[in-house]
Amino acid sequence: MMVNVERLKDALPIRDYGKGKAKSFQQLLDEVATGETQIIWRENRPIRLLRIVVVKVYHRGKRLVEDRQEFPDGRVRHRGIEGISEKLHPQEDHTKAVYRALHEELGFPSDELHDVSIQYLGQELEKKESTSYPGLESHYDKYQYEVHIPDNLYKPEYTELCEEGMHSYFVWR
Repeated sequence: MMVNVERLKDALPIRDYGKGKAKSFQQLLDEVATGETQIIWRENRPIRLLRIVVVKVYHRGKRLVEDRQEFPDGRVRHRGIEGISEKLHPQEDHTKAVYRALHEELGFPSDELHDVSIQYLGQELEKKESTSYPGLESHYDKYQYEVHIPDNLYKPEYTELCEEGMHSYFVWR
């Protein structure tokens, strides 16, 4: 989907992008280019639409938490978010996105995911200003799951190398 970059720049406080907890404006454009995010306009305001899976991960009574993200420029964004989440690709089934999230975010080998107990918990819609993109209202279509992993996939900590050199760190609590 094409987005009018100049119109978007005029509507958002992009001077705040790439600072503090915010991602860069280019990262927003990349999300739009891959189809993970759609920008629509309402009353001359941009709104970000995205579908995500939220996966609560458990092992022997402990829950996995995204502790922090580290940007390539050294900034750290403390998260404390339970579980993992992943933006859906265009036309992607949300169940398949759970398996992709476990593989991409936690490094689980695809051929070992058959031992993982996955339960669908339901769908939720959430509207809020994005922490990643200041001034941009985001509408999240969330598919919620719960996963219990076997001992062979357990590690004390997991690290994901994200887009543009950002790292996410996951720990058990």
